[in-house]
Parts: sequence; C-alpha cells; structure tokens
Amino acid sequence: GRGAFTFTNAYSKLYGSSVSGSSLIGKLVVGGAFTQLNGINQTRLARLNVDGTRDGTFAPVVNNTVKAIALQSDGMVVVGGFFTNVNGSAVNRITRLTTLGSLDPLFSNTTGANNPVEAVAISVATASLSLARRSTVGASAATWRVASGCA
Repeated sequence: GRGAFTFTNAYSKLYGSSVSGSSLIGKLVVGGAFTQLNGINQTRLARLNVDGTRDGTFAPVVNNTVKAIALQSDGMVVVGGFFTNVNGSAVNRITRLTTLGSLDPLFSNTTGANNPVEAVAISVATASLSLARRSTVGASAATWRVASGCA
C-alpha cells in the first residue's frame, strides 16, 4: 500500500513533539545502505513524510552506509556510519545536517572518527554528543567503545 516500505539493515528516528517547527513532527528519518527509495535515487539517508512518501526537501547524498541517527530538538540530524563524504564534502564518519539536508557549517566536519560510528546520542542536559563503535578487537565478545564531546 501507499507508504509501505521494507528496509533491511536500516536505522530510523521519528521526529516527536519536542521538535521545534511543527512541520517536522511525525516525519521519519531513515538511514542504511539503500540507494533508492520507491524507485527514486536517494543514497543512504532520507526523510519520510507522515504518509510514508519521500520528503523531497531533505535529500543529502551520502557515499556509504549510515548506521546511526540522532535528532536534535531544532530539527537538525546527526548521523554516523561508514561514510566519508556527504553532499560532495569530505567528512569522517559523523556529521550534522540542517533540516534541508545540507551540512551544518557550525559542526566540525573535518575531524570526525577514524573508524565507523555505529551509535550516536545527544544529551541536552550536558550539551554533549556521544559516539559508539562495536569492537571485537582484544575481546572475546563484542564490546562498545564510547567517546563523548560537545554537540
């Protein structure tokens, strides 16, 4: 039916009532390894309208898999993953996008992480951003390595 999608290895976040700007409430940001959405070219990151259709106002171009998504209360989107390029600009596996999918010029897009980012979390209380990566190096089972800094 209309708005019905099946995603494999996809990640998503839903804008809730705490987002300033009511036009975003109920929209869903999805990331993963996909290159099309409903037959339309859309590389690895998209935003869906409440009815499940693609939101064409948010169309970033990401060169590799998006593994993590965090939404800020102002509608900006923090994404992490395996990517090193967004919208034709070099980034290192994490970046922040505006509500229109452009790189946020106030976010340091050049430092980033030296390995894939598999989880991101934003703390409003401490104004910090946390990143995590699963690792099996030196461990008998997968462990999470976490780093935090200013958002």
